[in-house]
Amino acid sequence: MRERLTTYYAPDTGACNGKTYDVQQMHLKEWVTNIVPEPKSMPQTAEQEGKELVKRWESCFPKENTWVQRELGVPSLIVRLDATLEGEHLRAYEVEERPAGIGVSYTTNPAFKERLQDVARTWPKFDVVISERRNGHDDQLWTPLKSREEAVKGTELVLVRAEPEEEEFHCLEDRSVSSLKQKGDKSYGEKLGLWRKVQTPEDLPAPCEPFVLKPLQGSKTRDVFMYLPNSMAKSQYSIPELKMTAPGAYTRSRVERELIRHTQGSGGMYCQPFYPPVESGLDGDMGKNYRWMIYRVYYGLNTQTREWNYLGGQWNARNNLKIHGAGDAVIGPVV
Repeated sequence: MRERLTTYYAPDTGACNGKTYDVQQMHLKEWVTNIVPEPKSMPQTAEQEGKELVKRWESCFPKENTWVQRELGVPSLIVRLDATLEGEHLRAYEVEERPAGIGVSYTTNPAFKERLQDVARTWPKFDVVISERRNGHDDQLWTPLKSREEAVKGTELVLVRAEPEEEEFHCLEDRSVSSLKQKGDKSYGEKLGLWRKVQTPEDLPAPCEPFVLKPLQGSKTRDVFMYLPNSMAKSQYSIPELKMTAPGAYTRSRVERELIRHTQGSGGMYCQPFYPPVESGLDGDMGKNYRWMIYRVYYGLNTQTREWNYLGGQWNARNNLKIHGAGDAVIGPVV
């Protein structure tokens, strides 16, 4: 049976049209993406705040000997902000410098496709090179792909999708239009005041304050640990019909243990304030309501004006406070 979703009133998003949608599935290797064609808009204030944040970020991300850094002075041609809203204002979770999801947005969001095509006219030609170790990707939906062997033999610019430890791709660094060795480095957030480095449990906020710990370098929400005080978890983030309390959050003792482990292994973690996701306004007919939602919007560098153009992107909703493109999430267009 195909799952269906209905939009109902949600104060955070203004969703109240009562429309019902079939959930469409897109299979990309091991990825399963659940798509709902319910458009949501980004407030102009938040859109501009995102642009200003990316402009400040470009000088804070660690420099690499990439083509894009050498020739244009920026870490990447396209970035993605993962964020929530507080009223009309943006609250950023991350700046993703080599973002996934471009192909899905290109296929399911006509406004995104048009804006990406416009800004890409100012870019040099490049191909995407993807490590065979990756479980899935969507780049074939928006741009040509090349194997590592083809790329090494050629001279064209490339966007490389491989982990920093995959040293066999490092020879492509000087032709890269995005990050390679520094992929997922989060030191920029400390410079921007988004988070601070912590090393011991004594460095953490008081037990009455919610927060999120994230690794010094990493992606795909790996080793991200969220803490909520028990009273907040029960009163604000429970799903009684599913018998769930703050899914995706961890106990204080677990978070402290993870911090100690990371300090011993990599020198610490980053601590970020907890910014609540917005209410999605979605109600599923198979026991799912995908209660919480974040925005994942892209900005592309116009190489002629040197401005970051807002492209739109996706919203992601899930019955879990750790929201990302998991198989139990749904996504839709942000225009």
